[in-house]
Amino acid sequence: MPYKNKIEKALEKIIFSNAKTRLQEAMAYSTLGGGKRVRGQLYLIHLANFASVNEADYDYSALIEMIHAYSLIHDDLPAMDNDSLRRGKPTNHLVYGEDLAILAGDGLLNLTYHWLFKMAKEDQVFITMGEKLAEAAGDGGMVYGQLLDLSYEGKRMDDQLLLEMLKNKTGKLISHPIEAAAIRAGLAEEEVEIWKNLGLKLGLAFQIKDDLLDVDSSAQVLGKTPGKDEISEKNSYVQVYGYDKASQDYENLKKTILEDLARLSQDFELYEYYKGLLERKY
Repeated sequence: MPYKNKIEKALEKIIFSNAKTRLQEAMAYSTLGGGKRVRGQLYLIHLANFASVNEADYDYSALIEMIHAYSLIHDDLPAMDNDSLRRGKPTNHLVYGEDLAILAGDGLLNLTYHWLFKMAKEDQVFITMGEKLAEAAGDGGMVYGQLLDLSYEGKRMDDQLLLEMLKNKTGKLISHPIEAAAIRAGLAEEEVEIWKNLGLKLGLAFQIKDDLLDVDSSAQVLGKTPGKDEISEKNSYVQVYGYDKASQDYENLKKTILEDLARLSQDFELYEYYKGLLERKY
């Protein structure tokens, strides 16, 4: 995958920048232990389409991945989704204990913004990008989406609330790297908004695909426990609309996204990355 090795190196550099204790080991376990690096790569591949990429951008892509990793550690905890498998390995709290897993998530979250402040001293554009990242990941974004997810277990959401949950839980942190790349490249405000909205569509598609895979894939392929949505009575797209409608809606959304992208950019690598993401098997 494009840029993946650069993201891995930046992650290792940042996580072990202060110390190498058991806390950093727990942080690294969930951050360096595999993953597609979708969010980090979305930032870099879009930035390469808009402008140029430098070392600070590899760091920023790593910071987005650290936010994602912290959220996974906390999501897997017994008080949340109570999962035992992530990226083909036992979840963080099963290896390090719940107490250290919570601290590892906290450590990743705070280290992200500590590093962002350092970067902003060198280039003020990272202030704007960091503000957008906090918004996408916080109580007006991912955290709010997780709240809706947990609050409605066993209770059926209406269509509007389901889309609200999916937009916040998954969509905003998929859209953010695309928006951030447009901001970093100095695109006009209206262009930034267009790319951000494409990112929100991509985020919705990403989550529907996850919901479909939860039904028709295996733990060996997914690297996490399938069938959890039905067991936990979660409001996934599949559970609300059924597998057939979810599949058809996904295909329609995929077609729309690729058509929108083709109108916005002629970059073959960018198009192929979107296509691969939308057709993934895990």
